[in-house]
Amino acid sequence: VQTSKATSEIQFGHIERPIHTNTAWDVARFETCAHRWLRVAESEFGVTIANDSTYGHDVTRKQLDNGRSFVQIRESLMRSPVYPDPNTDQGKQTVRTSVKVGSSIVDSISEGFRMNLALRSHKGASAVEPLISVEKANVIVESVKLAEDETGDLIVRLYEGIGTRTTSAITANFEYESVALVDLLESTIADQSNLASLGSNAVELQLRPFKLATLRFARK
Repeated sequence: VQTSKATSEIQFGHIERPIHTNTAWDVARFETCAHRWLRVAESEFGVTIANDSTYGHDVTRKQLDNGRSFVQIRESLMRSPVYPDPNTDQGKQTVRTSVKVGSSIVDSISEGFRMNLALRSHKGASAVEPLISVEKANVIVESVKLAEDETGDLIVRLYEGIGTRTTSAITANFEYESVALVDLLESTIADQSNLASLGSNAVELQLRPFKLATLRFARK
């Protein structure tokens, strides 16, 4: 892969960092942090390295004897600090890593979830329908839970994941009385202009790049 930067997942989005060593600051940045995945890419081709427990990465550009260059990615598997716990990382450890070739940012996000949230089997006569369905692949449902005030309302937290403005339909596969945008404390916010009803248990949500939004579906 011919590139001068690497893309690392951060909470509710990603960040791009250069991988060259043009300055002393670049040389000192021998390790960078990524949450569930790291991606290096050309304009139309990317490779994603996803993990389930490794967050330190060393990404550098190397050169072969024939003059061709390549990107080397190394994972920091163990830290083993002596403080505050001298026994940190001791004993048998299991580290899982996946490589996805030809990946986009959306593919990287999906691979990160796949590595960290294993599928759970369910025996039944029919498939289990999701509580929430999202029209656009770049709108990521981060969490679905009951409201903290024990009213039975459903809280859905989602975000835009690739860094672009988007409008997506959000469909609830259950009956509800009303839906509203709320803050992280689950209180209704004044500005509801980015949310519109589509009828038939669906709403339309407008999101800015990497925007985090929380919806509250009032119990019917």
